Amino acid sequence: MALIQVNKFSGVSPMTPPRYLGNEAAQTALNCPVWMGSLQPIRGALALTPSPLTKSGAIKSIYRFDQSQTNELNYWFHWTTDVDVVQGFIAGDTTERTYFTGDGNPKVTNATLSLTGGGNLYPIAAYDIGVPKPTGTFTTAKTTTVLTGSINPNPFGGTDSDLTGSIDPTASVNVVGVNTLFTTELAAGDTILVSSEIRIVDAITDDTHLTVTVAFTDVANDTAPEKASKEVVGVNTLFTTELAVGNSILVTGETRVIESITDNTHLTVTVPFTDVANDTSPVITPNLTTTTAETRVYTFTYVNSFGEESTPYSETDMTPSTEDVYPGESVVVTLPTAAVTNVNVTKKRIYRSAAGTANTSFFFVAEVPLATTTYTDSLDGDDLNEVLPSLTWVQPPTTLKGLVGMPNGVMVGFSGNDVYFSEPFRPFAWPIQYIQTVGYPIVGLGVIDTTVVVLTQGRPYFIQGSHPGSSVMVEADINQACLSKRSIVSMGNAVFYASPDGLVGLSPGGSAVVTESMFDKYTWQAMGPAALLGCMYENKYVGFLDATSGNGGFVYDMKAKTWNFHNIYVTGAYNDLKNDALYLVQNNELSKWDSGTALSYIWKSKKFTFPEPKSFACYRVQAEGYPITTKIYRDGTEIVSLSVTDDSLRRLPAGLGTDWEFQLEGSTEVYNVQLAQSPQELNQG
Repeated sequence: MALIQVNKFSGVSPMTPPRYLGNEAAQTALNCPVWMGSLQPIRGALALTPSPLTKSGAIKSIYRFDQSQTNELNYWFHWTTDVDVVQGFIAGDTTERTYFTGDGNPKVTNATLSLTGGGNLYPIAAYDIGVPKPTGTFTTAKTTTVLTGSINPNPFGGTDSDLTGSIDPTASVNVVGVNTLFTTELAAGDTILVSSEIRIVDAITDDTHLTVTVAFTDVANDTAPEKASKEVVGVNTLFTTELAVGNSILVTGETRVIESITDNTHLTVTVPFTDVANDTSPVITPNLTTTTAETRVYTFTYVNSFGEESTPYSETDMTPSTEDVYPGESVVVTLPTAAVTNVNVTKKRIYRSAAGTANTSFFFVAEVPLATTTYTDSLDGDDLNEVLPSLTWVQPPTTLKGLVGMPNGVMVGFSGNDVYFSEPFRPFAWPIQYIQTVGYPIVGLGVIDTTVVVLTQGRPYFIQGSHPGSSVMVEADINQACLSKRSIVSMGNAVFYASPDGLVGLSPGGSAVVTESMFDKYTWQAMGPAALLGCMYENKYVGFLDATSGNGGFVYDMKAKTWNFHNIYVTGAYNDLKNDALYLVQNNELSKWDSGTALSYIWKSKKFTFPEPKSFACYRVQAEGYPITTKIYRDGTEIVSLSVTDDSLRRLPAGLGTDWEFQLEGSTEVYNVQLAQSPQELNQG
């Protein structure tokens, strides 16, 4: 006696000869989720109407923006190119800043840009990622502070200028006074005025005798000689608010250091002025003999509407803006007016170096509107602000593609053989020192925690590290090229992709061609894996093949190691984790995977082979619903093709055979199929 019974249904393994398959395995498994155990249909994709995909041309990429919306038809980004999208890691961002590559230059958009105007051709608008380095003519020039009012520095008009006694000078450097007090009223270096002649005191012998540096002429006796006063009197001046002790002032070509300030119109200097003319525009000027200049280097950056900052104006490519600045001097910064396109630059930030720093650091001075062309820096060194953060923050290359996001806030993309990394949590900044170069042209990227998986036209690589500045690149333990960028799917602890030999599962802990026991390379390549589009859904790899392959695609259950085909054709797909839904593009319309009506499945059993010919007389199909089309094969010949409407016993044509197979077609659940040599055996089974 013999009984064929199948009460558990599994997937296909084309590389295994049909007679060597397990009892639950299939030669054909189409449109049936065999990981369920029983034979069930998948549901077709549900068309969502009206379709929000309105761009002309074959749509290849979709992304659902603003997932807080309950209406799943709202705000679908869609493109006719292969586009990769990553939502930004921006703390406090309420506009859902979103970054993407594959549509021209790398771009960023947000709710305002992407949803405003243009119907539903989302994203409506976007900016290039990052902020370009400033260019143009950037210059600096020192300036002095012009004082309010006027000063007439008459050194012999002060209250402290009159000397006691009288002097009758002779044509000699020797001066004799009468009733004078030279030792108490004068000092060497003082300037005296005698009979309209000005002389400098060289030495003082006693109260009535001194010498001058240049002899007087023989002039008349002066009963009111004077010494030069250090007092300065201003008219409508603001000495107490505009000056400080130690400042130097320039008055009619003479520079003097301030000794004390009495009030807004009176001060003293350390050395008296000579008798000079009135100066209506006195200025603060450096005292070159008592102060040291501070050498400053200036630079500036651009800032866009997102608050993102560029790398600074290049001091290596252009003439450095350097100034030697003394106390009291200001610096006028002249900024370029060069236009900046498609990045929405709104401001400029000015920085300068600081005296006494161990390295060339730049410190924040001021932020000005983009239209501002000049700024006067009067900031004291003690008042400088934060250090320039963006010294290495360059834009990504215009050829960047394959954008992925890491859990550590880093975005990663590639161009050619180079892998690019953003600054953590700053997706606009892509330092060149973070670039890693691999040995083959890159096809695409995957992510496993903080490891970047680099799939190439040759062998794959891992780039590992919590920060891009300290990441390390190692070769994977498998030599399998990547055939299709769109086949790359990051699935927790592994990345899956299409290779020439099959579907590869790649991880730092070990890699393998996961389909090697199911397909030989020729069967696999005949399916057209170079056009494979892969998605993750319910922890399964859902693949979509080109229509010319003859199969819509497949579902691979990694846990159960089962494989089945489906006949759903798409040009684009998006896994919405929030809605737990896989959205598809079919004929340029939006649909949802496994959400429509049940599809008709085909499941063909293994080839049950017996050492001696057997004659099976009857069969039964037990299902949750009917009809089920049943086909029975004996030695490769179809002997029954019947639409079964219930679980009744059904007779088989008489005949012997060593090979027996059956095929089920339907759209309802089947949980048991039996072939027996007698009704009694069938009932017992």
